[in-house]
Amino acid sequence: MEESCNFKFCKICSSTVKQKNKSNTQLHLLKSKHSDSNKTILKSTTKYETSHNIVQRIKIKNTPIGDITKSIKKKKIQCPKFLILNLPKIILKPKTRNIHKCNYSCVKWTNYNLNKTAPMYMLAIPLYFGFKRHTTNVYGVQKSITYETPCGVHIKSIEDMMRYLMITKSKMTIDQFDFDSDIDPMAKFRFLKPIMFLDDISEGLEFRPISCVNGIDSEQSPKLNYITNRQAKTDVNLNLDTDFLCGCDCSDNCQDKSKCACWQFTIEAQSSIPNSDKNEHLGYEYRRLYTAIPTGIYECNKTCKCNRLCLNRVVQQPLYLDLQLFKTEKKGWGVRCLNDIPRGTFICCYIGNILNETNVDEQGLNYGDEYLLDLDFIAKFKNHKEDYEEYAFPSCLNNTIDDENSASDNTLQRLGNLKLKNFKDSISNYYNGNSEYTIDPKYSGNIGRFFNHSCNPNLFVQSVFVDTHDLRFPWISFFSQCVIKAGTELTWDYAYEVGSLPGKEVACYCESVECKQRLL
Repeated sequence: MEESCNFKFCKICSSTVKQKNKSNTQLHLLKSKHSDSNKTILKSTTKYETSHNIVQRIKIKNTPIGDITKSIKKKKIQCPKFLILNLPKIILKPKTRNIHKCNYSCVKWTNYNLNKTAPMYMLAIPLYFGFKRHTTNVYGVQKSITYETPCGVHIKSIEDMMRYLMITKSKMTIDQFDFDSDIDPMAKFRFLKPIMFLDDISEGLEFRPISCVNGIDSEQSPKLNYITNRQAKTDVNLNLDTDFLCGCDCSDNCQDKSKCACWQFTIEAQSSIPNSDKNEHLGYEYRRLYTAIPTGIYECNKTCKCNRLCLNRVVQQPLYLDLQLFKTEKKGWGVRCLNDIPRGTFICCYIGNILNETNVDEQGLNYGDEYLLDLDFIAKFKNHKEDYEEYAFPSCLNNTIDDENSASDNTLQRLGNLKLKNFKDSISNYYNGNSEYTIDPKYSGNIGRFFNHSCNPNLFVQSVFVDTHDLRFPWISFFSQCVIKAGTELTWDYAYEVGSLPGKEVACYCESVECKQRLL
């Protein structure tokens, strides 16, 4: 008995492969379902189906007409498909370098406009506007990435790229560039001819469409009232008044953390935990976050003078990644990335309705609690501080401030004019009242609702304060904790405790080496 398939170029499940016109085909990476998720199996063409039938051949002996071989079709197997896209032939290319001092004219001629970038992958955007990305071997082993700018300058580090963007007053953001040789800006995952396909589950609400595919069965995409901002339900006092926010007056895109009031909020909150040292470099690094910060991140907000290019504005940005909702074999619906994602990249937030304790109990009893996520930021860290209410007010809100270690003079003066008494009183009242809230995206939510659990996840969760400094209402945000290759499912650790609910067991199907076999 032998097995094969009718999918061309699949060496894993095909005993014979008929390859035609190989010289005229465009090469791409093909990753097989039969292999490890990160193992490249074959380079092949871009124009063949990615789902195919397995054919089982059975030999039957001593029939009236002699020995025969009978073919039986088995269920469809999905073969994920990976492409290396080509840039258009007509595209802006770097100019020949001549001796000059870089300025705005170096990038002006590229006519960069954010609205033109919607169809482009984030890391590929510079390649359409005069930049070129070179990969070179160092000593024959290690690979090095160099960007060639529109004016012909070669840049080899993220720090130098940041300086170039500032000097030329470019409207591009630093997170559109990456110097990791494991990242291919042109890598693309594509699932051809699925049983069910939907162009965009967000119906245009996200900056980039989120497609939906089902290659398992005929089930349609799950019903969801797609929203991009959280919604406070009955009896939830979500105060978004800017009088309860503090901001900075930075003019350097908040590069100097020692001069930015918002950066200082993040740094001081972390250093206020006993036995922890003050880390002046805490927070985002060129719009990437590599380690979770348990005391939260304070982003720049509406009261700040910095613009959208600010290095401390990350989770408030639109969805720039290509994500796809897809049907899994055992876990229901899941989400995968269609392009390579660098480590530390912001993915999206967990968005839904905000419920209080009473509404949560009712929701769980009547409709299920599988999507509920507690905003327990305060409860997690009450034990870290003796005077926890002090934590709500970073030192830049105090009457006496060390100018050298805080924000600029103008910012300090503006912060000093805030009605601190009302602000502190309101926070105090919050603690005396209801301080536990929950996000419920079951009926109204975003793509973050569909991220599955893994005992070895590739995402981590970070609490971020953007539209309010009320500790009860952080934005729950997802970041990549490793390089994620195109076509990989995005997962996070639900942090359930096995056996915490007597009589209830939930199996885990993450299939990772570290799998605990159970969620509950």
